[in-house]
Amino acid sequence: MESVRFQKTQAGRMVIINLSDGTATQEVTVYNEVFDQYRDTVKEDAVIVVEAKVRSVRRSLGEEGEAVFTRITADRIYDVAGARSRFARGVRLSMNGEVSQAGAAAAATLKSLLEPYRNGPCPVAVCYRNGGASVEMQLGDSWRVNLDDALMKSLNEWLKPENVEVLYP
Repeated sequence: MESVRFQKTQAGRMVIINLSDGTATQEVTVYNEVFDQYRDTVKEDAVIVVEAKVRSVRRSLGEEGEAVFTRITADRIYDVAGARSRFARGVRLSMNGEVSQAGAAAAATLKSLLEPYRNGPCPVAVCYRNGGASVEMQLGDSWRVNLDDALMKSLNEWLKPENVEVLYP
């Protein structure tokens, strides 16, 4: 998020945030009731994900014709961890090489990494490859996790980052 500014309207207060991806910026309107829910997330220079309504608005310019512009109104705002938890349909951990050869020790390490984040919404699958064979195992529902930043960091440190895949629809 590039900037945040507050504006008074007849209906109350609203917030205008400018989002930037480094190539372009886009203005997003956040009405007061939505902003109150997400005020801790909306900070300058924060990385956010916005669920919004997008509509085209036409304005008459008199004899000069009309102008068409896009209006974006935020419904929900997430930080990265919140968006990951909201939209991910699973996480796949690929285990091979040194990790899979560790056998029971690898299973114990995986258990200790997942344990603090159990009972979340996100299913965990383990893809095991060894030589010419492979299998993908879905862990039971009691091993669903919250995809917290700390969990993602520890998984990426234990496995190679390319072996930790968050799956989206």
